[in-house]
Order: sequence, then structure tokens, then C-alpha cells
Amino acid sequence: MVSGTGTSSGLKTVAFHSVRGGTGKSVLSLNIAYLLGDLGHKVVLVDYDLRAPSLYYMLRKPNVSKFLNDYLEGEARADDILVDVSRRLGVRGKVMVAFSDPSLEAVKEMMTKTRKWEMDALKKLIALIRKLRDGGFNWVLIDSPPGPQYSSINAIVMSDVVVLVMTPDKVEIESCKPYVSDIYTSVASKVSLIVNKVPASSMDEAESIAKSLAKTLGIPKLLAAIPYYPEILLYNGEKIMARDFPNHPYSRILNDVVKSLASI
Repeated sequence: MVSGTGTSSGLKTVAFHSVRGGTGKSVLSLNIAYLLGDLGHKVVLVDYDLRAPSLYYMLRKPNVSKFLNDYLEGEARADDILVDVSRRLGVRGKVMVAFSDPSLEAVKEMMTKTRKWEMDALKKLIALIRKLRDGGFNWVLIDSPPGPQYSSINAIVMSDVVVLVMTPDKVEIESCKPYVSDIYTSVASKVSLIVNKVPASSMDEAESIAKSLAKTLGIPKLLAAIPYYPEILLYNGEKIMARDFPNHPYSRILNDVVKSLASI
């Protein structure tokens, strides 16, 4: 089993995972990609949520000639699927995105894939990351699908760091426990936690809730406690919070997350 892609080579792969949808991991991964790119890094963001892709719409339907689906089917090269969004984001470095096909036909097709197809997809993704490493990229951020799908496990297995993104919902907390004990500890190299959309009246209260959850789940590294900010939902698909509102608490928190990820 392959775990990680060789951080010592200068490339770090981070998978953002959640037990269920709606935790805000796609917004987080996009904003973190922006912040890393604005620091001058070379970043690739992979929309690996093949059954419910969102980055294509969040980045306002860019011109895409080939999707990640095409690469995984053997119908496109790695270079064909990387869309340069650096100018669109306005970063000093480089940010490229491998988009999943958001069409209904493509999503329905993904739901028919077998375990063998998923195993072949893992090999192709590892080959993609090796190519990016050889191309001098610094970061690969994987917006993985939620839950226990084979593609989720693929993302976890191939990453140097796994970031569990969750909300403090009681049902979600219970759902997270077996993932941490049965999946993350078996296949993940390093696991960190972001508790998002925390209903708290202060940052201190949000951090207290998040620390309690990290202890409950047995995750030693708490990357962030992020209070619920309704404006993030309001601006999704129109604004990049870290770029357009750099002094917003959400943006400041994510700046700290980037520093923490660099040190893991």
C-alpha cells in the first residue's frame, strides 16, 4: 500500500476529507490553494469529488478542454487536465486545477465504477502526483469525496497529510469516530482536524468546542476552529474570501492553517 508521495522531495500532498457533505471543505481547499499560490508556491488543486464536483462552479465555469474524468479513463494526458487559474485568482505564484466533470451524465457514469476501476484510478493519480513533483510543484491539495467511497480512500492513501473537516453536529461526531479509529489510523500518514461552522459567540468558545472534539476523536493536531459565518455561504461562487476579504476572521484563520500545514 502506498502512503504519501514523498514530502522530502519538495512536494506535499494534502487531502481534505469529510464524513458527509456540507462541511465546507471545498471552500476551505480553494481558499487555502489561493493563499499558498499568493505566497508564491506552485499549487495544484484536484477536485476528486467525482460524484458531486463543485470547484468548476465555484470558479465560475472556466474553459476546460479535458476533465479529471478523462485522465482517469485514459483519454487525456496529465498536462491536458491542468487548468491554470493563477490570473483568475490573482496570485503571485501558480495555481492549477484538475476539475471533475460536473455534467449529470458524467456524475451518473461515476456511480457505476467498479472497485477495479478505482484501483486503476489510484495508480493514475499517483502517476499524476509524481509528474507534478518532477515539475517542481510544491503542493497538491485534494478535495476528496465525503464518506467511505473507494475514491475517498484513494485520496487518503496517497496523501502526506489528511485534514478531516467536520462540523460540531452530534450525529456527525458519532459518524467520525469509526473513520478515525478504523480508516485514518490504518492508511493515513498524518491526520489533522478543522472544525468548521462552529455555532459560537466568540473565538474562545469555538476553540474550546473544537479542542473538546479533537480530544473525543483522538486527533492530536487541531488545525483550526472556525465559527459559523453566513457570509461565506452568501459569497460562495462569487468571491474568494481570503483574497477579497483578507481581514475577515475566516481569512485570518486560514492564514494560520497554511502556516500549520507547512510545518507538518
